[in-house]
Amino acid sequence: MLAVVFGIGVHAADITGDEIIRGAVDSDRHQEVLRQQYLYREHQENGPAAADGSHLKVRVDRDFEVIFLEGGFYRKMVAVDGKPLKPKQAREEEEKLRMTAAERKTKHLNPKFRHTGVPLSAILSVMDHKLLREDEIDGRKCWVVQSEPKPGAAAQTPYETQALSYRYIHWIDERDQAVARIEWEVVKAGVETKPGSTVKVTFAKNGDGAWLARKAEFFSINGDKLGGNRFFQTNVYSDYRKFTAETNIEFEDKP
Repeated sequence: MLAVVFGIGVHAADITGDEIIRGAVDSDRHQEVLRQQYLYREHQENGPAAADGSHLKVRVDRDFEVIFLEGGFYRKMVAVDGKPLKPKQAREEEEKLRMTAAERKTKHLNPKFRHTGVPLSAILSVMDHKLLREDEIDGRKCWVVQSEPKPGAAAQTPYETQALSYRYIHWIDERDQAVARIEWEVVKAGVETKPGSTVKVTFAKNGDGAWLARKAEFFSINGDKLGGNRFFQTNVYSDYRKFTAETNIEFEDKP
C-alpha cells in the first residue's frame, strides 16, 4: 500500500526527506510487529577501541539464544569464545532462566525488543530531514536521508528527548518504505555515551517480508556502563526462526 502511495520508482528529485521519513513510519511500526515473531541467535564481541573506532582487542566473545519466555524475550548465553558453556556456567544460566521465568509469571510484560533504538515516529516529530542521495543495498534502491535535531524542538516523550541527542542517517528501501540500514551518532549530552559515539545497524528482508537485523556495530566513548574510555561491540544476528505461540519451557526437578 505504501508503494502505491509514493509510487514505485520515484526519483530523488521528486520527493523530500520529510516525505520519505513520514512514509516510513507506518512501515517501521509494521516491521516491529513482524520482528516480534522471530527467535534468533546472537553472537557478541566487545572490547577496547582506538580513537578511530577500530578494534584493539576482543575481551568478550559470547553467543546467546534469544527465546520467548513467559511474555517477553530472554537472552540465554550458550557459548563463550566459540565453545559450549562449561558445566558450572550452564547450571548458572539454567538457574537464571528458571528464576526469570518464575518472576515473569507474576508480571505483565511488554514483549517488544527493538534493534533500532528510537522509533521513526519520534525521529519524525523533532528532527529535520534532508534527502542526501540514492544508494543500492543488495541490489535494492534506497533513499538516504539525514535527520538533525530541529532548532528549539521541545520533546514530548522520552523517545523524542533521546532523539535530540543524535544525528541519524537512514537508508529507506524505496519499494517497501522499510529501514534497510541505519546509523546514528551522539551529537550532544543527554544519553549514556558521549558525543562521537556511533551505532550502525543493517537489515535484510526475508521471504515473509520481515526486515530482520543482520549486524549491529557500536562505538562508545566514555560510557559509564561500558567500563572503558573507548569501547566497541559487534552483534551478529542469525538463525532466525518464526514462532506462533509462547515457548513452553519445562524444568527438571532439582536433585
